[in-house]
Amino acid sequence: MPAPVVVAAATQAEPHETTAATPASSGGASGDIEPIRVKTVKVKASMLPSIAIGPHATSAAAPAPSAPKGEEGSRSSPTVVVAKVTEASAPTPIALRTPGGDWMIQVGALETQQDANDRLTKARDKAARFLARAKSFTEPIIKADMKLWRARFSGITKDDAEAACKTLKSAKIVCIALKN
Repeated sequence: MPAPVVVAAATQAEPHETTAATPASSGGASGDIEPIRVKTVKVKASMLPSIAIGPHATSAAAPAPSAPKGEEGSRSSPTVVVAKVTEASAPTPIALRTPGGDWMIQVGALETQQDANDRLTKARDKAARFLARAKSFTEPIIKADMKLWRARFSGITKDDAEAACKTLKSAKIVCIALKN
């Protein structure tokens, strides 16, 4: 379950004010409970910042949102909304998005990471003209209860992907071109 995201404000939503109870002092149960006013707004997931997850994600702090126009200084306490963000599909890891093109090729799915790295070296040697600027990487997968390592190149154009596959296939190296 994704962690809640704190949002300062949203636009184009009808606010609904409600009252929530919070302790009046930090002393626990020794004080009366006093209500405070909060503002609830509907927030669309597209309005929230997206963050890449996984081993390639970078930890960059998002800038603090500013107060909406016309509400600056109008209240003594800030308005805070907590929303849960869920997405249907995971974003492509940042490490796989490289300048130059949005295509990739796969040159095998092998039993060990070392075999996958060896295949990447061999493929780059055979199709150096098309893969000179491509980023090579391995990716573990589970297929039929067996761990395999995909050997891939990313950040290439469609033309380079197709030409590289043609060259590699003539050198008896499996190759498939994929839109990233």
